Amino acid sequence: MSASCFDGFVFLDHISWDNYNESGDLKAQVEAFKNYTGYYPESVHVDKIYRTRENRAWCKERGIIMSGPPLGRPPANISKEKKKQDLESERIRNCIEGKFGQGKRRFSLNRVMAKLSHTSQTAIAITFLVMNLSTHLSRVFYAFLCLFFKNKLFSQLDIAESYNSSGFSAEMGAPAKSFRMALGALIIKEKLGTSDRETVEQIKENPYLQYFIGISSYRNETPFDASMLVHFRERISALSRVFYAFLCLFFKNKLFSQLDIAESYNSAIYL
Repeated sequence: MSASCFDGFVFLDHISWDNYNESGDLKAQVEAFKNYTGYYPESVHVDKIYRTRENRAWCKERGIIMSGPPLGRPPANISKEKKKQDLESERIRNCIEGKFGQGKRRFSLNRVMAKLSHTSQTAIAITFLVMNLSTHLSRVFYAFLCLFFKNKLFSQLDIAESYNSSGFSAEMGAPAKSFRMALGALIIKEKLGTSDRETVEQIKENPYLQYFIGISSYRNETPFDASMLVHFRERISALSRVFYAFLCLFFKNKLFSQLDIAESYNSAIYL
């Protein structure tokens, strides 16, 4: 199976029950992107199997930047800017990897029980369709929140301001944890029904939970001590708790990490 991700939506490009090399799908996927948008993407963020000489040459002819290191022996000295660019490219590609994880964890993509090949393909295609509908619904909900709060972005609300101004000092102690990390950790604790210590351990082991609380790349360490959750609950204002309770009620048993309100990468596709 090969799929691509553009603007937060997943496109199922190829399903086969036989072994095949996924790198052969790149050209068709990029051409499909052009037919859909009218132009080639500025960059493609692909898995290692796609980075063949043929695909690199094809992308170079069309002015498309392909992620990943060049073929051949790696250079002895790599600049910090190049390392930073490569790391950012891999972070962007996490979008499509996360979609597969979302499909398995949230939409039962790893539990397709159909017996025939065509019915299995239908079940898989419907799963990706529902994932895209969920993404669209989250954006509609975000637009509703913007209108409800008089077109203010979530980061501009008094909720975050009240948290940032509640007893933190820029001159003393360690840097304060962000409002997103504090609220995200409380939401994770509520949805998983775990203790403070178990919540921190879950975040340590799960890259998706780390991304949800604002950590851009996976870290095999606890982001904060379990005792910090006590301070998070104390420092978040009453208005935040009402807003948080409203969201939990709205989504009920749905995993909150599917609420995608991050910026979409409009000029790139991920494979």
